Amino acid sequence: MAGSSSSVSHSESHSDTYIPEYSQTPILNEIAQHARSMSDYVYNWGMERFNKNQGDIDGLMRDALSYASPQRVAVDMGMAECTPNARAS
Repeated sequence: MAGSSSSVSHSESHSDTYIPEYSQTPILNEIAQHARSMSDYVYNWGMERFNKNQGDIDGLMRDALSYASPQRVAVDMGMAECTPNARAS
């Protein structure tokens, strides 16, 4: 058997992206820096609000999940049958 060798060549190309300098660039950089400096504050504020309202959220979820429970359906069906204003004349 004849031996065969193969060579694989890899070429890498590097390209730098060029972002042109627009007249708006300085103000956009300032906005980005300000937003970056406030990110921890905004994150902590959001987490505090979430934790503060977690009890309310849990209560709303329990209430929402109970709408399809067999107990609630039975109560609702019973209420439809015994409404005082639903008498036939």
